[in-house]
Amino acid sequence: MVSIAVRIATAILLLCPMTLDAFSQSPPGAPTPQAAPISPGGLRITARNPLQGNWLCKGNVCTCKPLACAAESSVSYSTAPTPARSPDPQALEKFAKVEVPKRVMAANAAQNILSDGKDKFEMIGTKVSRYHGFPSVLSETKFIKDKASVFIASAMIFAGPSLLTVRSISPDRAVAMKSLNEFIQAMTIEEGPPLNSNAAPRSPPVAPVAPPTPARPSPSLREI
Repeated sequence: MVSIAVRIATAILLLCPMTLDAFSQSPPGAPTPQAAPISPGGLRITARNPLQGNWLCKGNVCTCKPLACAAESSVSYSTAPTPARSPDPQALEKFAKVEVPKRVMAANAAQNILSDGKDKFEMIGTKVSRYHGFPSVLSETKFIKDKASVFIASAMIFAGPSLLTVRSISPDRAVAMKSLNEFIQAMTIEEGPPLNSNAAPRSPPVAPVAPPTPARPSPSLREI
């Protein structure tokens, strides 16, 4: 029953409006291509498997192998353009305390209708945090299906031009948080050089102007 609940919770989170666009980097364990220079104002996020023998990754979802974790665990990640490159601390605090619980309530209402009241989300807590030096929002949610429950630990990381979201799901709350932190710590987030906002815009090339054609003198009376 718990295994089914974990799979359902993973699928719901990947499809609901709280989940962002698919992660654009190589999945953990995939061969890392030679890194190209990061463009000015850009960002490179590289996901890595924190322990190769313990996790199976497919696309942007990684699942812990049997007996490799204290309980079943699944981690997913995604990116999207950030709503704010450098969030205001007070605004971020309000987002964590007000907006995130609203999203969970909306997801719960939708799932309640779809499951005829059998499934629901419960907000456990949310707070402002930091990962890799970037402002972040950490939240914990409980998903209940029939008599089974799973815990969802989620981190929204405002990493420069991108918003990186990492979610961990497990029937054990401590395992969910442990898996989340391990995957985030294994990631590499690199920023490109800053955009030179003071640089003068390049002027368009000026087309060469043809010299004026000399005017033909008016005919004299003798020529007429």
